[in-house]
This record gives sequence, structure tokens and C-alpha cells, in this order.
Amino acid sequence: MSLKFDIESIPEDEGLELLQTEKKSALKIDLPDCTLTQDIELSGRLTRLGRDVFFKGRVACEIQFACSRCLENFKTPVKTSLDVCFMPIPENEPQEEHELRESDIEVEYYKENTIDLAQPVFDQILLTQPLIPLCCSDCKGLCSQCGVNRNKNECQCGELSGAGDPRFDVLQKLKDKIK
Repeated sequence: MSLKFDIESIPEDEGLELLQTEKKSALKIDLPDCTLTQDIELSGRLTRLGRDVFFKGRVACEIQFACSRCLENFKTPVKTSLDVCFMPIPENEPQEEHELRESDIEVEYYKENTIDLAQPVFDQILLTQPLIPLCCSDCKGLCSQCGVNRNKNECQCGELSGAGDPRFDVLQKLKDKIK
């Protein structure tokens, strides 16, 4: 299967119903701290109005992250909607920079009568994810001194070396003077 469609294959009156599974390798989300663990389920409808093509549907998959605090891998399901409009690339429009409107974010351009859903699906999957992925909201992270995962083991460093970062000792002394 493919996420590319010739616009002529989309009937203008009834559209084209999609229900397909795309290989996870098709989107190239494969980094050490972020990778797809399941194939992508795509469902929805492509409709065509003249040269404009609209897709309205759902995307489902599973993505694995490395937690930003404890570095443990965790998986999270992705289920999101996708609304996108494909328009032909304007031929005589100058390629100057211009300010984007909110409606421009949902517009993709195509050439040679072929639309490709891969980029909008890729974008939507990553836009649903947090900037700082956490395995759980109360993740304790790694000990800054010994490196133990504090979610799994109790760290003895804090008890042995006093409290906290020595760089803040100056502030502690100032606080003690104020009292």
C-alpha cells in the first residue's frame, strides 16, 4: 500500500473511502529516543472538488519514547484526527516569504496530479506528542550524583552528602543570615 494517490483516481461525486494499514517504516520515525512500534492505521475519506482534494479521517499507531527524566523507554498509543486540504502548487505566484494564516496550516500543495498523505500523517503524529515525554507524570528521574533510576531504587546519595546541590550553599547562607 502507499500513501500516494493520483487525483484522477478519486471520483469527484462520491470520493474515495480509505481503510488501510501502512508500514511503520513508511514515515521514517526511527530515532533512538522516538520510534514507531506499530504500523499506521489510516481511515477516512478523500474527496475531490475540481483540482482541490480533501482528506478527513483518523490515524492510529503506537510510538515509543525515552523518558526525559529517567531515560526508560515507554510506549504510548496515538489516536488522532486528520483534516487536510491538498491544492495544486500555484504556478505564477512569487516564492516570497509571507505570513501564514491559521487556515494555511491545514493546506498541503501537490504537483503532477499526485497527493501524498505521508507528510500530513507524519506531522499529525508528532504534533500530538508532548515536547518533554515522561513515562509518568510523577517520574522521579535519575539521581544527579550516582545515576540510579529513583523510580526503581532508593538513592542513598542525598542522605550521605547532605541536602542538594552545593552551588546553592551561598544562597542557604544568605537565607540563614536573613532569619
